[in-house]
Amino acid sequence: MYAVIDCNNFYVSCERVFQPHLKKRPVVVLSNNDGCIISRSDEVKRMGVKMGSPAFEYHDLFDKENVHIFSPNFPLYADLSSRVMRTISALSQRLEVYSIDEAFIDFSNFSTTLIEKQCILLKKLIQKNIGIPVSIGVGTTMTLAKAANEVAKKNERFAGVCLIKNNTERDKYLVTLKVDDIWGIGAGLRAFLNAHGIYNAYKLAQAPDLWVKQYMTISGLKTVWELRGRKCHDLTSEHVAKKSIISSRTFGRPVTIYRELVESVSTYAARAAEKLREEGEVASFVSLSIRTNLHSSSQKHYYNTLTESLSHETDYSPTIISSAVQILKKIYRRGYQYKKACVSLHELSSKDIQQQHLFYSHEKRQKEDRTMKAVDLINFEFGSGTIEFASQGKRPGWKGNAVKRTPRYTTKWNELLEVS
Repeated sequence: MYAVIDCNNFYVSCERVFQPHLKKRPVVVLSNNDGCIISRSDEVKRMGVKMGSPAFEYHDLFDKENVHIFSPNFPLYADLSSRVMRTISALSQRLEVYSIDEAFIDFSNFSTTLIEKQCILLKKLIQKNIGIPVSIGVGTTMTLAKAANEVAKKNERFAGVCLIKNNTERDKYLVTLKVDDIWGIGAGLRAFLNAHGIYNAYKLAQAPDLWVKQYMTISGLKTVWELRGRKCHDLTSEHVAKKSIISSRTFGRPVTIYRELVESVSTYAARAAEKLREEGEVASFVSLSIRTNLHSSSQKHYYNTLTESLSHETDYSPTIISSAVQILKKIYRRGYQYKKACVSLHELSSKDIQQQHLFYSHEKRQKEDRTMKAVDLINFEFGSGTIEFASQGKRPGWKGNAVKRTPRYTTKWNELLEVS
């Protein structure tokens, strides 16, 4: 048996932890630059607001319904997510963190009665210790566990915990789920299945294998098999190394000054190098792309990208920043209003087995490692950005708009919640 623990409307729930008066009130969280909707409370969902829609499309509705709007507070969300995952891991020997707000656990060799008690306990612990509401679904496959989780969310009588204990229950629940409620079924595939008369998960589970494989490939066939109770997926406990790392944001306003582009590229390169060290990897290539607003009819359009090799495999921030800035010098063109920059690192390999370099001494490598460990530790202890590189600028005006961002209550000393 597998269980999936899913934090309900996670970003909204994080905001409500420190503002409990927002419970049962309509709340949305927006993306970078306050552009699109990335999290909605149940109250907002009932208004028909779509996930990922531009916020300006609902401006009048939000005003009319007194919807509370927040800019993203990713440091807070990441910290609360880690607390949730630690709580889950304390009650489970085998865990896979699937995303920032979702995790699978293995309940093999547990009786259904004990599983149900454990799930109820886990839900209460997460709510009590962190303040985040969760839904838990349990099934004999990971896909059925996800289906049970959807049932738990949609039906209040389950109180947030649903177990699919047998085939009769499985079929009864699958009838209530639309095909796009199933893990791995997106909008395009939903339209195709609907056109062939398949509207719910039960109908999909009954589809012939040959037809499914022909039109949904082997991946779709495995989904159907899992809906029938045949296990095709298992937890991935070990860390899977990334093949590339990307750091990119849209600017808060158009950038025309070269110095500001250098600041943005340096910032993204520094963040990419930090992610690289978190992965325990080193990079061989750096790519940079810059572009204007390609959707604007009133501005000249320009886009360019270039990839160059590093002198040696490294995770050292100054080396990666320097390389990215050198690329910028080559592709920058004066007279354009730039909207976005993207730094990416490629050909990653494990730091433990990195290739030695004839003109790059072991002593120099160790010195760079010590420097980066000190920087990362200070930024972890006192908050991201405590130590930055000079090329990143002191008060960059190009950074994204976040006028509605709440304090980073758990990761910044000067933003701790004050109680009077």
